[in-house]
Amino acid sequence: MGQTDIEVFDDLNRLIRFGSKGEILGIDQDAVQAQIARMTHTPLRSELSRCIAAGTFADNRLIASSDYRQASGLMAAMLSTPYIKDRQDRRVITIQAFEFSDLGALSGLRTAYPAPDVRPVAVGNATTEIGDIRRFVAVFPDSVLGDLPQGYADGFYFCGKFVEAYDAAIRPLLDLLWSDASFIAVRAASTEDLHNAAAIWVHLHEYFHCSAILPIAEFGQVKGTRLAGAFEELRVDLGAMLADLASAVGPRMAAIVFEFILAFRLVYYGSSFDPVRDYDAVSSVALSNVLEETGFILCDTDGCYIFPACDVLRKGLAGVFDQLTEAEADLSRRLRAHGGGRDRQCSLRVEIEDLMRSLGKADAGTPVHRGPFHDRHNGGLQTV
Repeated sequence: MGQTDIEVFDDLNRLIRFGSKGEILGIDQDAVQAQIARMTHTPLRSELSRCIAAGTFADNRLIASSDYRQASGLMAAMLSTPYIKDRQDRRVITIQAFEFSDLGALSGLRTAYPAPDVRPVAVGNATTEIGDIRRFVAVFPDSVLGDLPQGYADGFYFCGKFVEAYDAAIRPLLDLLWSDASFIAVRAASTEDLHNAAAIWVHLHEYFHCSAILPIAEFGQVKGTRLAGAFEELRVDLGAMLADLASAVGPRMAAIVFEFILAFRLVYYGSSFDPVRDYDAVSSVALSNVLEETGFILCDTDGCYIFPACDVLRKGLAGVFDQLTEAEADLSRRLRAHGGGRDRQCSLRVEIEDLMRSLGKADAGTPVHRGPFHDRHNGGLQTV
């Protein structure tokens, strides 16, 4: 297992054109067979040959052929993922692979916040898209095309992607636009600390998804649009920030995790991505609006942003979290009282969409746009 095997998957994506169900629409047979012959991972080589001979990857077992159950190994799968699209912004089917090793920062966390299907990993060699696309941060079972192994439910999170985004986009903005008195713990964190913070975050993120009053698995129509998705992502990460972590991971790491999540949710998403197209950016704009309006983001005499003391800031975040939680609880009461079918879910979803528009300072029926806070951060990104 090594770079050669990873390179084979990149070459196959150039040599094979896949249909929407994994069928082979075009192939350079001689070149493909030459590439597969280079592979050292025997089960994957055999499965690739079988799918090519059948003319389809619709029933691929690449994921089952890899040693994904081990603490480290090679993961490979045919994917339909929102991160990889064609020039018309449509998803395309690709084969992706990556070498991984589990991160072990969660032992004290799993009991207090059980989320068994989350797998934070460090990634070694990977196919080009996984390496190059910053938002390609995870692989989930529902993105895998074909047969999954019995009992497979893991979602692989690439923790290094979060550290990369922090180093490249967030930390420069903190140094440029924020007072030294803000984000103290995360600025002092080591690279290992940041990887562990990312692992803890994604675990908590999935825990709060699963423990929602209206879980996505059961109420997907309620949270299935950009605005409703922004509502869910903001609620989930506010829950993660407000979680009592000190006893599970220690007070120092708890402070790093709090600031790491806050930096992403408040600064990164709204500055780096367009809220007209991206639900994470919508949540970022909404959060910054609330914190500015309620005085939890201030400017010092040098024009740098600054937070109040951490316990005061937590109260401000708790106020937003409570508002979102109550909105979800209200929808839940009405859905359970009057039926939660698809049409009913869609009709009530409008209410949380309107809430996110309100928090994002957007008029009814119009998209959320960046405000001055994120315009300034976005401008800062252009200069760093």
